[in-house]
Amino acid sequence: MRKYNNREKDFLKLLEEISNDDLEFFSFFLQNKYFTKNKNSALFVLPQQKTALLFIRKGFFDDIKLRKDELKKFIEIVSLVENLKADRYINLIPNPEAQNKSMHIMHDSFKSPKQDSATSNVILNEEGMHLKFPDVSKIYNSRNEIQFEGVKLEEHTYNLIMNNLMGLLFVSEELKDFVRNGFKSTEDLRYRNGQIATWFGLIMALIFGLFGIFNPFDNNKIFNSSEELYQLEPILENNKQIHHDIHEIKKSIENKIKSDSLLNEE
Repeated sequence: MRKYNNREKDFLKLLEEISNDDLEFFSFFLQNKYFTKNKNSALFVLPQQKTALLFIRKGFFDDIKLRKDELKKFIEIVSLVENLKADRYINLIPNPEAQNKSMHIMHDSFKSPKQDSATSNVILNEEGMHLKFPDVSKIYNSRNEIQFEGVKLEEHTYNLIMNNLMGLLFVSEELKDFVRNGFKSTEDLRYRNGQIATWFGLIMALIFGLFGIFNPFDNNKIFNSSEELYQLEPILENNKQIHHDIHEIKKSIENKIKSDSLLNEE
């Protein structure tokens, strides 16, 4: 699998939490898990008009750079979902009823929309957030102050939304394992373990090679005196130190490989 940036990783973590034992519509998941109160955007889809609006919080909408950043984040997620679906890391069963709804609202603050009979405004929640019908490009609060402004997305993006964000969502175990393993695939883990084994083997060969050259033991020699045994004690202690050093070298190799992996991800 390719490398992912931090925003993509956060989204993959959300997908990893989905249980395939419970059927869940992707749009419902996005409403409750992605477009949350701490996000500065909300997605409204109007299938009968073949229109999608990304609503951006007023302060971010008025700053052109921040507005572009919010649009970029959204397109990035749509593109990520499209790629995951193409590679079969997620599966989506289309919902034919999605085309028949007048409006799909994705933000966890707007869970109980209803149309006011007197004004035809669309009331989004109990706090009085609303759309002024027929102009649905702005979201107002109960004091009629603009809270969000909508950016109409291109037709191509609308089609991507309908094809990739609507339907029953199933997340593969391969993707879940990828997230649980620190965003490392089976191949990545196999390669890392191979590196550890290779380095450890080289160090062991080097140490035992040196140990063989300076081996104080001679099969043809028998120690008969206490003086010779006394001279041997420091060598035996040194042998213990060598085994300790081997263990420390192994730990150092593992830490270096982990450090290199983190640097590569950044």
